[in-house]
Amino acid sequence: RGIAGPRSAFGSRCVIFAHGEPCLSDGCRRGRELLRSHTADMIPLNQKRDVQTSDPTREAIEPMSDAIQNEETDGRALRSERSRQKIVDALFALVGEGTVLPTAKLVAERAKLGIRTVFRHFADMDSLFEELANRLKADIQEWLRYDIPDGTVSERLDELLRLRGQFYERISPYWKAGEAQRSRSDFLTKNHQSDTPKLRTNLINWLPELKDVSQEIMDALEFTTSPEAWHRLRVEQKLSVKRAAAAMRIAALGVLKGHLPD
Repeated sequence: RGIAGPRSAFGSRCVIFAHGEPCLSDGCRRGRELLRSHTADMIPLNQKRDVQTSDPTREAIEPMSDAIQNEETDGRALRSERSRQKIVDALFALVGEGTVLPTAKLVAERAKLGIRTVFRHFADMDSLFEELANRLKADIQEWLRYDIPDGTVSERLDELLRLRGQFYERISPYWKAGEAQRSRSDFLTKNHQSDTPKLRTNLINWLPELKDVSQEIMDALEFTTSPEAWHRLRVEQKLSVKRAAAAMRIAALGVLKGHLPD
């Protein structure tokens, strides 16, 4: 049942409901005081009174504040990841275009970021080269098959050398940059040391018969089908891709002649 309160500032008598509905007349301070007094008296004696009243406005704002804060945090993380991606993209493009000795300054300029941003994401150029290597490895997996293909030794060797020629052409600028920087980079040195055995494994996957040849024959075949040999044919001898592939095939067949079945 309603309680008749004092007259409001507008001259009408306000009405307060014991179940907690607000005063119907704006600006009636006395009515609100009566409401608090009346509802407090209705609390049972065996129930502890909570002197702290809830603030609906604050309760509504706090979840919104948390959501805004989370959104801002997510936004910063997204911008940071985009900046990192721009840096790696810049290095990938610079080296791919033939820049053998890329610097942090060149990378920052290409990425259109400050040089401090580069070193905020990467402690040094070595860590940036590591990220570049990861990107390149994901890009070249199609040329590194590990299953054993069908065909004669000659057919498999031809297909292996065809794919290696494509592979070496794809990695050529990155290989050159790696060779130029290897002496001053711990990562590039370790990466080169780990890649060499992988090329040998790739040879044996294509030609399992190589397991029965001498170590000297294996060493010679590794060299004649190596990226160093391809680089010499293409850069030092200035051969076309077709002529370089033909020369590598003749050299490989010469090494294997008499040591493997046709």
